Amino acid sequence: MQQITTLTLNPALDATIQIDEVKPNVKLRCDSPRRDPGGGGVNVSRALKRLGVRARTIYAKGGVTGDMFFELLDKEDIEQDPFQITGQMRENINVMEKSTGDVYRFVNPGAPLSEEELEGLFETLKTLDTEFLVASGSLPPGVPEDTYARLSRIAGEQEIKFVLDTSGPALQNILEAGAHLIKPNLEELAGLTDHPLDSRQEQRAALSELVKQYDIQAIVLSLGPEGAMLATAEGVIYQEAPSVKKRNTVGAGDSMTAGLVHYLANGASFEEALTHGIACGSAAIMTAGTELLQKENVEQLMEKMVGE
Repeated sequence: MQQITTLTLNPALDATIQIDEVKPNVKLRCDSPRRDPGGGGVNVSRALKRLGVRARTIYAKGGVTGDMFFELLDKEDIEQDPFQITGQMRENINVMEKSTGDVYRFVNPGAPLSEEELEGLFETLKTLDTEFLVASGSLPPGVPEDTYARLSRIAGEQEIKFVLDTSGPALQNILEAGAHLIKPNLEELAGLTDHPLDSRQEQRAALSELVKQYDIQAIVLSLGPEGAMLATAEGVIYQEAPSVKKRNTVGAGDSMTAGLVHYLANGASFEEALTHGIACGSAAIMTAGTELLQKENVEQLMEKMVGE
């Protein structure tokens, strides 16, 4: 049995360009672009690989962009299982302004999936042999908002632990279907509860209510540089993030998800997994560009956090 499988319905080829200064209405001379495979589940697999864990990586592949995407993942020795679509995989552009350190992120909508392509994926997943299925990222245009909820039910029928990191209606729909773990940020949690959550007390109450009301074993509320909160049937805890030098935030959330699932797959408790997830997210922030985390940084942060 595969321990961890990731799923990305809306992957993207990420092009990162560096430029001295962004100005309007003039030709801007850029450095040579760097291209990396991206998208929620794909980045989780890439982060897991850097932690020494191989994960099966399922994603929608289409067009010449998809071919380049496949080659890049192959160079990273990622275990790929793409499903072919007729549309062209999207390319996103990250522009890094060297004079300020600011990053401008241009995100395209992605290739739509036909009903036949989506149903084919559902049938494939009905025979999936894995312990964890990690679905991460946005849904492509036109894909039903209950798609992740359907995936969770399919996973439940096979006793697969379903982990979801997404936003908007796709996240809202997962509540009734249930999940092993979901990882909203503060804005996404507020959307689930339909009111602002300005204080830690309000956040704790909202998390506690959700795990009591729905069949969700754990909710990890990502608070960025402030850390995260974990809600289970046993209660709600908060853990601070270590102070690190910020070089980049791209992929930090996916790295955190990778850290959580890595520890859970090794039999750790949710609380232990939370510490590792925060360390992985913080390590990604320390890394330039779209390289995600470095294992040695994770290990150093874990020593610091566990020793505190």
